[in-house]
Amino acid sequence: MPKPLHERHPWVSTPVRRDVQAKIYHSVDANSFKKGMRQLPAGVSIVTTGDGGEGRAGFTATAVCSVSAEPPQLLVCVNATSNTHPKIREWKNFCVNVLSSTQHPVACHFASASATADRFEVGDWSVLDTGAPVLKGCPVNFDCTLAREIEAGTHTIFIGNVAAVAVIAGLEPLAFVDGQYLNIGPTKRGSDAELWDWS
Repeated sequence: MPKPLHERHPWVSTPVRRDVQAKIYHSVDANSFKKGMRQLPAGVSIVTTGDGGEGRAGFTATAVCSVSAEPPQLLVCVNATSNTHPKIREWKNFCVNVLSSTQHPVACHFASASATADRFEVGDWSVLDTGAPVLKGCPVNFDCTLAREIEAGTHTIFIGNVAAVAVIAGLEPLAFVDGQYLNIGPTKRGSDAELWDWS
């Protein structure tokens, strides 16, 4: 299980040491790859799928990425052993519910292997267009229909056509790095982000 939420990551206020040498792994195995990936900060989402009724499944995810703006598409990477994996194939939809810092308990609940059969007992849920569960109060929800899937190692890359987007501007997102959840406060945001080319 990830460690508890920190207002500031332990190394945020630590001065950068110029004399630190990187440890290089030339023969990359699963362990060395995971050590590297722990240093990649990522937003935290709950990826869900559903039949529009009582059938629903979901898990906590960081492997989410935009694919295209025209047409609007994004992807999620799902472990083939996940209970959600066959359900996305069956119901042909998924929703990426991007979490705010106040939704940290939902992230922990959906990440827990000991969670009850109905993980959706935590959070306030509804649906938009596809029937996939949508978590209320998120900075953004991307409701998608399944467009394509690609097998890649232990995972499947599910690409979705975005059918609906729900946005609440101004909420602070929840991030994950080095095994810990992290708040991203406004003081940590770059002032020139609006000038970047996001294409």
